[in-house]
Amino acid sequence: MGMGKSRVTIELAPWVLAAVEQDARDESLSLDEYVERALVDAHFRARLARAEPVEFTPEEERLIRRALDWQNRDL
Repeated sequence: MGMGKSRVTIELAPWVLAAVEQDARDESLSLDEYVERALVDAHFRARLARAEPVEFTPEEERLIRRALDWQNRDL
């Protein structure tokens, strides 16, 4: 079950719009999809920048690294 979408209007300099439209085409995305992904990425980068560091025990860190290695394995 997907979330609904809201319509927004923004003003961009023509060169910015042209560059973003080209980036979207390069990634085979619609402009809407490309902008939404860029905003989500920016949102999470900002949240991570404000997050407090987390301390892990050596065992927790080993398990996390193992999970990341598994996730990044060649299939």
